[in-house]
Parts: sequence; structure tokens; C-alpha cells
Amino acid sequence: MIRAQKFVFLTVLTFLMYGFGLFLDVDFFIVPFPLFDFVLLWGIVRYLLEYYKSIQSYHVLFLIAVIFSVLTNQVLISSVLSNAQIANYSNIGIFDISRCIALFFYVLSFLMLIRNSDFYVPWYLTLLYVILSIGSLFGSLFWALLLISLMPIIILEVKAPKATFKWMWYLKLALDFMTVLMLLHTK
Repeated sequence: MIRAQKFVFLTVLTFLMYGFGLFLDVDFFIVPFPLFDFVLLWGIVRYLLEYYKSIQSYHVLFLIAVIFSVLTNQVLISSVLSNAQIANYSNIGIFDISRCIALFFYVLSFLMLIRNSDFYVPWYLTLLYVILSIGSLFGSLFWALLLISLMPIIILEVKAPKATFKWMWYLKLALDFMTVLMLLHTK
């Protein structure tokens, strides 16, 4: 098991054990999904430090996307800004713009992954990925987050099974899966 794979496994296991502990205590299963962005940031930074000799453009774009995701994280926002500032920035749309920028960099990372690799991905799959990414911005299509994370994993598993970067997409998929489950539970 490589380090990135261990990190993904231990992260998911830790969050599930946390949720199970809460379930045993208060009969309600919840995972700390506001912390997911920070964990993803820590995972990609660890990955880049471990594989610093083979950093590609899609690695950096993925890191930029994660940084923009962290900038829209509610834990960070509420600890840095006052309520008046949060309301002001929300009215302007700064947080929505930052979320769109993060999604843009995830899409760009995926496109650069395809471009820099030696395998062929049909144009319609790329177009589907872009459409799903745009669709995930709308409230009723938030479940498309899972497909956005799943598509690079499937492509990497089929075309480049030994690629180590797929574990960052696995981590994103696992965290998105837990987030979507929590959002579905609240509806």
C-alpha cells in the first residue's frame, strides 16, 4: 500500500468512526463534513511533497482548486470574518464566485490530466464531465459531485492503473460521497 492510499483509507476510516461514535452517543450519524476541505488540502500537499520530482500541471491545478474550496469553507469563514462581513460578502457573491473558481480548476485539472497523459479519452466524455461540473453548481444537482470525482478515477483505473494521483481523486470522491449523503439526509 502506498502512502497516498494509506492516507485515503485512514481518513475515511477516521471520519466513519467519528460518525459511529456520535451515533452510539446520540443516536444520530453525522460526519464532520466542514473539515473535508482541510483534509483534502492536507492530502494534496502531502502528495505533492512526496512526489515533488514528478509534479505535473494537473497536480498544481488540483491544489489550486482545493485552496479555493478551503476559502469557501464555513469553518474558516466563520472563524476569520465577522457576521457583518460574512453577510456583506454573501450579498456580493464572493463565496459563490470562489466556489465556481474552485470547480473551474477541478475541471481544468481533469482536462490537463487527459492532455498530459498518453491515453485517449473521447471528446463526449470530456464534454459530459464539463456539463456535470456546471450542473453541480445548482442546488438540485449537487449529487453530480460524485460523478465529477468518479469520472477521473474510472479513466485512470482503466487507462493508467499504476497512477498514484488517482488516490487524490479517490479521497475527493470519498469526501464528496459523505457530503452528499449528509445533504440528502437533511432534505
